Amino acid sequence: MKQKRTLFRLAIAVLVFVSVACTCAIPGLSSGPSIVGNWEANYRGDRIGFVFESDGDFSILINGSSAGQGRYTVNYATTPYQLDLLYDDGVHVYTIFEFTDSNTMHLENASIDAPRPTTFSDYGVFRRINP
Repeated sequence: MKQKRTLFRLAIAVLVFVSVACTCAIPGLSSGPSIVGNWEANYRGDRIGFVFESDGDFSILINGSSAGQGRYTVNYATTPYQLDLLYDDGVHVYTIFEFTDSNTMHLENASIDAPRPTTFSDYGVFRRINP
């Protein structure tokens, strides 16, 4: 009986671990607002748009023209959240973001292949354009 209880507890611990790990790895999955959707910000005279799909694909538009696409991952287990962008041409961009409400996101970008930022500046306040 004791061995069955131990195995049961081990199984529960593994399920909890897998559930937490999967939550961090699946794009757009969190207990709060989701990054999935269309987002837009004005930055230094340019209109910047992101489209985050639920399957992990993203695209970026600058003034309505395509500026790149690729895959993204979100880590909701950190504060602020971490967003990693891997463009189809192999470029990596590591960002941080936070939601100010379910349709507003503050995103801090980094240069290509640069370390992830740790604080926010004035880079972009994105608004969901089709909630």
